Amino acid sequence: MDKNVAVGKVKKIGKIGYVVSTVAQVVLIIGFVAAIIGAIVLFALPDDMISFELSGNCKMHVNLESVKGDSAINLDERDVKVDKLELGDNKYTVVKTEVTDDTITTYGEFSNKTVDLGDMRIVVVMAVIYVAVYLFTMIFVKKLFKSLKNCNSPFDTVVIANLKKLAYACIPWVFLAGMFEGVSNGFVTDNFDFGPSINLVALMLVLILLALAYVFQYGAELQKESDETL
Repeated sequence: MDKNVAVGKVKKIGKIGYVVSTVAQVVLIIGFVAAIIGAIVLFALPDDMISFELSGNCKMHVNLESVKGDSAINLDERDVKVDKLELGDNKYTVVKTEVTDDTITTYGEFSNKTVDLGDMRIVVVMAVIYVAVYLFTMIFVKKLFKSLKNCNSPFDTVVIANLKKLAYACIPWVFLAGMFEGVSNGFVTDNFDFGPSINLVALMLVLILLALAYVFQYGAELQKESDETL
């Protein structure tokens, strides 16, 4: 591929990415403002003003016919005992278990979870932090695309610098992604998990971006040496 054609494609990708990231940045700013307003409203309300209960049920069905083959399995309710049933972070109280020759069916009820303003405040605060981190990352995404659309070479020092900055800007996601998930799960359970955990996908993304930045930096050095030789 011709050098100018390749650079042209890089510039085109940069232009498209710049437009998309600009739109995303505007949307995130609106979301950030809305989240802050929501937080202010929730913290201004009396503690006992709003509360509601979550409840539900589940049914676990096991079909033995597909696995028993020619071997006869004769079960009755005395042979099967289910003490508890957990699906993710949701714990169900076992109501009854029905057993036939071919199936085991367990019915469970979700213990009522009362959601009050305290829970809602926790979620909205985490939403503010989430959008803020997202917006922070998007700023560097936009800078990278801007440098790509204006560059004369993908090995431009500005492109390399912005690629490194984006990698560093993604580091918070390595630790916060798991926390956001724990808080969102805690909204419907009693287990709010604020402990940071390592998000391997985010960690790999940071390492890939840094590796690309140093590969580009090495390419820039080779290009510089080639130009000096000529």
